[in-house]
Amino acid sequence: MSDGARVDCKLAVPNPIDSAPIRSPQEVHTLIASKVHAKQLVEIGTRNGDGISCFSKVTKSASAIEYDSEYCRKLEDKSAKEGLDFSVQCVDYNKAVMDADYITWWQQSKLKNRRVLRLLRRQQCMGKVRMNAEAILIFDRKWPTDVKDYHFLENIISWSHIVQHDERGSCELHSKDVDVRKETGFNCDRAFGSFIVAGVPVSGVSKALSGCDEICACGYGFGISTAWPVQTRLLIILISLLFLILLALFVLLRVVHRLKKRGARKN
Repeated sequence: MSDGARVDCKLAVPNPIDSAPIRSPQEVHTLIASKVHAKQLVEIGTRNGDGISCFSKVTKSASAIEYDSEYCRKLEDKSAKEGLDFSVQCVDYNKAVMDADYITWWQQSKLKNRRVLRLLRRQQCMGKVRMNAEAILIFDRKWPTDVKDYHFLENIISWSHIVQHDERGSCELHSKDVDVRKETGFNCDRAFGSFIVAGVPVSGVSKALSGCDEICACGYGFGISTAWPVQTRLLIILISLLFLILLALFVLLRVVHRLKKRGARKN
């Protein structure tokens, strides 16, 4: 296994299929690869796989989540033919298994940072995502939506790096493809510049995204955090049920007492 701190994704993937800004720059991939070295990784929205082709060379395990059937087929073929060590989940990320040390994506259309972070935190509360999981987010400093989102999430970001990139040559070649030119946000002016790569511990996702002090306590019936041990939750539920039973008995005794008093008056 290669040393993740030294891998250069431009060398590891010398003939990428896509170009920035259709996908995140390879310089960004290089930084992410250094973070996920010998770790378990999930990438959401893998497209043609330029990123995960590099990541999977250094990770302990890697999984690509891609709901587009055409891209999904290409990823499966790519993994098999090139002997790359990553699995493919051909489903919407809402239905995918996202438990890993690191989960990464670049937001677009329905794949929004805040929405995915909320989902990850709720899955963590339900025991479906490990407690030390971290999201790696990327922000194009030339894309207003990314810049706005970075500032919104800044208070829960644990680390960040600015990465310079330049893929203008590759972008000009891709711009000749009519289908590529139709892609939202495609503009070769965005093929160079800088990105922010940032880490967000999933366990730190709370009030900033939910409006609740603790997202695990929101929307779970009794308001009991599903991050608590099973024994603790069961004890609280049993105590709550016992309280309700005692309250019902108290009300019943009051009713019986009143009925007896009325009967006594009539006699």
